[in-house]
Amino acid sequence: MDRALRSLLAQTLSDFELIISDNASTDATPAIIAHYASQDTRIRVVRQDENLGAIGNFLFVLSEARGEYFLWAAADDEWKPTFLDRLVTELRRHLDAATAMCAVLRRQPDGTTDVVRWEGEADPGRMSCGELAGHVAAGRPYHLYICGLHRTPQLQQAARYLPRVQGPDRVLMCQAALAWPWRYVDEVLLVRQLSATRHPDRYPDESLAYLRTTWWSGFPTVLAAARMLLCSKVIPTRRKVVIPRLLFLFLKRALGRAVVPLRTLIRSLVKTGGR
Repeated sequence: MDRALRSLLAQTLSDFELIISDNASTDATPAIIAHYASQDTRIRVVRQDENLGAIGNFLFVLSEARGEYFLWAAADDEWKPTFLDRLVTELRRHLDAATAMCAVLRRQPDGTTDVVRWEGEADPGRMSCGELAGHVAAGRPYHLYICGLHRTPQLQQAARYLPRVQGPDRVLMCQAALAWPWRYVDEVLLVRQLSATRHPDRYPDESLAYLRTTWWSGFPTVLAAARMLLCSKVIPTRRKVVIPRLLFLFLKRALGRAVVPLRTLIRSLVKTGGR
């Protein structure tokens, strides 16, 4: 958390409010937050009386946002000093867009890294809304745009019914892809620290943690995507004609994830029956 807070407070674009929601933590988090808050008036701290869960906490800080732009900041990540400046500039140049993102360096638990870029034909700015939404639904890494900068009013409206299922970020960004244009800045301005700890172990009190451990965990995501996309108030009606195709892509991905554990189960049953 220290590294994340230091990198956020060191942004060259300094006119922002940093909302920290302490999700009823029981470790050293309150002391760390208090230390930074005492030194920087841009920090506003809210201490939750009970654990809201990861999604609940995400929605809480979004509801508290009062600025023109919004960024979800994970405690393990790191932002280069020009992250906000470059993405705000990009959105100001393209007033029709409501999401902007940069290239991402991903650091694995073992220290190895890779860089995710969306340059050339992969640039969302060169795609139609339907094409971009298809990439999101099919499982390509465009869901990482949730870590980018968004126009606050649009994101607040889009995230109102964020589902508590596996991959809610992908469902949300599929909706965003149909709702408004995205912009891409081809510079590595975000470092994402990936965790070796499984989701159920990180969030043991959440219902969706259990879903991640089952072979059928992707299917509730398909239903959630159907509800969110069909009922969305931010997607223009004329673009909803592509929703059946997107749901097919969500279902195809869920089936692909279910095949491997089912094959393992079948082989186990065959071996047991042969004894």
